[in-house]
Amino acid sequence: MAALEKKIDIEQVTQRTTAREAFAPTQGGTVAPAESGESESAPAAASAAVETDPTAGTDGGVTTAGDTTGDHTASAQPGPATEESAEREPETLGGHVGAVIENGTKRVRLLDDELSVITEADADAAFDTVADSDPAPEWVILDGTVTQRLLDVAAQRSVGQLVGAATGEFVKQPAGVRVRTAADVL
Repeated sequence: MAALEKKIDIEQVTQRTTAREAFAPTQGGTVAPAESGESESAPAAASAAVETDPTAGTDGGVTTAGDTTGDHTASAQPGPATEESAEREPETLGGHVGAVIENGTKRVRLLDDELSVITEADADAAFDTVADSDPAPEWVILDGTVTQRLLDVAAQRSVGQLVGAATGEFVKQPAGVRVRTAADVL
């Protein structure tokens, strides 16, 4: 019954402007002020002060094409290294399988649930790579044979799917891990 007392009405969340207000005590409690000592009107006053002087921090309000500040250009326009890594990392499962298995890399690639690479290592170290991976992968792509030992550690780590160039003989196959070959995916 105590757990039901801590439920929050949807109106309490939608009618508040901050998380502190939305999740404040509801049974006669009050919202404690922020520990930083700033009131909620302080950030508004600071932004109002910035807005009153549009030329503050500039060269008189004139902006030229050559004016750049800080890291804005680095994040807005990816450099050559960023473009290369974007080209190297496929966006589909088939792309990852092709990059690892079809190219004969003799590697193992661990992917998260969004198909982003967590780590990559030699195929001979697949067992240790899966066992030591943090976070645990959702997908394991191996340019080699999926063995019972690899399948067991994948089940322990809650891996969703193993894709290998080939599969070995399995004495037991855990229900939580789907084993596929590259031919099944491509």
